[in-house]
Amino acid sequence: MLAAGAQIVPVPVDQEGFNTDISQTLAAPRLIYTTPSHQYPLGIAMSLPRRMALIAQAAAHQAWIIEDDYDSEFYYDQRPLPALQGLDQQGRVIYVGTFSKVLFPSLRLAYIVLPPALVHAFTTARIAFDGHSAQFLQAVTADFISQGHFATHLRHMRLLYRSRRDLLLEKLQPISDVIHPINTAAGLQFALQLPNGLEKPWTASGTTAGLALRPLSAFYQEEAKIEGWLMGYASLSNEQIIRASEALIKSYQEK
Repeated sequence: MLAAGAQIVPVPVDQEGFNTDISQTLAAPRLIYTTPSHQYPLGIAMSLPRRMALIAQAAAHQAWIIEDDYDSEFYYDQRPLPALQGLDQQGRVIYVGTFSKVLFPSLRLAYIVLPPALVHAFTTARIAFDGHSAQFLQAVTADFISQGHFATHLRHMRLLYRSRRDLLLEKLQPISDVIHPINTAAGLQFALQLPNGLEKPWTASGTTAGLALRPLSAFYQEEAKIEGWLMGYASLSNEQIIRASEALIKSYQEK
């Protein structure tokens, strides 16, 4: 977006997600980008009142909302709220999703659900870029869905990823006095909050131990409000989760 010349105005999130009370005090937007099902990286789900308020704000300013629903299929402890696109009666939401996370990354298939007013413009732009995605992959994926295999796959992967999440949380219990997992109910990762001042030295110690830690401070456009890490678990085996947890605990003792 910056490369396209956009002026980015960050909006804070709280326990209800995208803070519409603050966004309505800002200059009128042309485009609103949000991940309401599972805010990245903190994992917060936007509440239903906030979703309705955001749609109303977009309609009032004639702005577009990009709803990036990148991993909403993976919910474990509660069912997801309706998508913004399903709640939108004003035709302001551009819903985007991908099969790369739910099937496999090299598939490289994504999709957009557009308001009717934008279909022609997006179709024209798509043709100008490269015409279409690989037709064979689209056809195979369509058959995979229509024959019921996709729904079965999602059920299986939810159980698998939930078990890996539970194992990671269990193995981190010995240091539960200094870590605070945030919003672990969905997704392929969760945020782990640390006391202020601990992120930098512990990250350095963990890196020395061979861990690839992603500091939360790196995700802030402005000054970081929360210190910690983004903890991915979906691609790890149980053995890898156990070894990594042990290494993380040891690195805390040696920081």
